[in-house]
Amino acid sequence: MKGIVRVLPWAISLVCLIGFVASFSELQRMRKRFGEVTRHAYHDHADVRNFIIGTEMNASDRPVVIVGDSIAEMARFPDRLCGHAVVNAGIGGATISELDRTAKRLLIGHDVSLFVVLAGTNDASSPTIVADYSRLLSTLKPQPVLAVSATKFGNVNELTRVAADSAGVRYVDAAFSDFLPNDVHPSPAGYKAWMPKVIQAINAECGR
Repeated sequence: MKGIVRVLPWAISLVCLIGFVASFSELQRMRKRFGEVTRHAYHDHADVRNFIIGTEMNASDRPVVIVGDSIAEMARFPDRLCGHAVVNAGIGGATISELDRTAKRLLIGHDVSLFVVLAGTNDASSPTIVADYSRLLSTLKPQPVLAVSATKFGNVNELTRVAADSAGVRYVDAAFSDFLPNDVHPSPAGYKAWMPKVIQAINAECGR
């Protein structure tokens, strides 16, 4: 009986260890699966947005095109700016590289009055953000391009400004003043204060 008592703690420890390993493996599997589901959801959303953007581009004559991520997609621009229709080509969740691929598929080849780039939030931790942003701007040129600060992060906005300067693209610092709690997205008040500054910048760029 004493021998059984002495062995029992070891048995319990072994069972616990096995349980921990199994739980950890399951956790890793679930994390991987969550990442796959998240990317799948993004691609589903991107497919819908790409269809809408392509349709609007085909139906518009020299539009002003807003290129960006969810910050752009959620913004409510006027229907017309600079005397032309506005096409909101924002895609929630898109990185700068993904926007570059979308631009090459759907935007290049159309006669555009102005491209307005609002991107960077999904590249906040990317070591290649300057190169990626520069590549996107190069893809959109030689048609007129305006870059606008579009993230909560001052360092990211500075990096996109550096990329715009190196590409010879005008950069407008129209920083948001208010965000949703614990989020990177502007609040309604933030958008309301931000939109006039962006519209003014767009009208000024069209008049250059």
